[in-house]
Amino acid sequence: MPHGPTTHYGDLTISGGSNGTSWGWLNCNRIYNSGYQWVGGDLYVSGNKNFIQPHPTDTTKVIKYICIEAGEAMTMVRGLSATSGGSVEIALPEHFGLVTSADAPLSVLLSPENAPVLLYTAKKSKKAISVVMKPDDFREYGDAPFAWQVCGVRDGFENEEIIVDVETFVGGSEDATPVTEKRAKINERAKKLMEKARGVSKVKAGK
Repeated sequence: MPHGPTTHYGDLTISGGSNGTSWGWLNCNRIYNSGYQWVGGDLYVSGNKNFIQPHPTDTTKVIKYICIEAGEAMTMVRGLSATSGGSVEIALPEHFGLVTSADAPLSVLLSPENAPVLLYTAKKSKKAISVVMKPDDFREYGDAPFAWQVCGVRDGFENEEIIVDVETFVGGSEDATPVTEKRAKINERAKKLMEKARGVSKVKAGK
């Protein structure tokens, strides 16, 4: 086993090892990846998940932002809008509806701007939300701009187990949460996409 830096071109496969089970474990202090990283299953991190962006004016510094954490596989979309005649229907992006569960409830947050008006959600779905202003407020202030946010749960990931048994988690289970039929199909499609991507990258590397 090499003890210094190594360069590897192509797939790196680990089968078995001193830790884990038959699919193997990779143990290291640091991984530097300057390209895409594909994960076919869940990714578990004991620390923070960060993104790094260069400081725009100080080359000796970088800006580190930390990923928001939640007890569910949340999907979210947000934006700015304004009422017209006291109401408005906001079409949500197609991608939000494609990845968001129809079985888990949606939550809508509304924040009026420039006027102390009352807004409420009259209708909501994965495709659109309808927002209405209180009639008295509309008569007093007229139409108002507002910020909105819609949150849902990822389709196929509605029943995540948050508190799990340690032995199940690290002692041999590939997934601490029971895999539903819908989620299994999503995972299978994702693996096929990764296999296709690896095949394309190998062809390009061979040119």
